[in-house]
Amino acid sequence: MSGRSEPFEVLPGEGISEARFGESRSVHRERLGNHVAFERFPGSVLDSYYDMTLILAYDANNRLIEIDISDSIEVLWRGISLVGRPLGEVLNELANEGFRPDVFELESLKFSELGLSLYTPAVEELEEDVKHVILEPRG
Repeated sequence: MSGRSEPFEVLPGEGISEARFGESRSVHRERLGNHVAFERFPGSVLDSYYDMTLILAYDANNRLIEIDISDSIEVLWRGISLVGRPLGEVLNELANEGFRPDVFELESLKFSELGLSLYTPAVEELEEDVKHVILEPRG
């Protein structure tokens, strides 16, 4: 369990209300409280909140550049639940809003216009649940 009950609301191109792109690591640590800092790879120190539910990545100036939210909590955009549901359902609902993925990778589908990617173990399996949402600044 994440230690947080309310969902995260995606703000396309901006992040989430609790952590916006360009804000400093120190602001997030003060705002979000208990965290664990770890290296994903050498020189890349990330901050984890709510037992790895929310992972924040920073540039060399300690400014937020990426947000990773797992399926252990609800993640919403325009009322659409983005994680913990079959990929096909999420894709259909985003398509109904006029958005389709434009970058296809091994485990992710990126919506550049929204600044978000849906991660699942197998993007070709529409019944597979979305496991993570990655947010980045647009452009």
